[in-house]
Amino acid sequence: APFTSLEVLSLSDNELTSLAGIRNMPHLTSLNVNLNRIASLEPLAHCPMLAHLYASNNKISSVAPLAACRNLASISLYRNQIPSLESTVGTLARLPKLAELDLASNPCAL
Repeated sequence: APFTSLEVLSLSDNELTSLAGIRNMPHLTSLNVNLNRIASLEPLAHCPMLAHLYASNNKISSVAPLAACRNLASISLYRNQIPSLESTVGTLARLPKLAELDLASNPCAL
């Protein structure tokens, strides 16, 4: 499969609606998909090395797939559609290396 050794990928501002192609990138450490129309992070559950995720200005409503990304150190989900701060924090609190988190401008409710 192509790009299986890719470590850094930027696809910002491309009107993407899916991350399906990311599944076959097991060495990916940094992903920038800011300014797209992505609704699901599910394919990222197959990216165990992912350390930096930039997914601001999308349509993401759940961070549940990120529970499998144990190497995540920074996550930017500014301006998405995350409705529940409680379930989001519950998932992300289990990421042992997480040091930076941006959830600004989401419709979160405590």
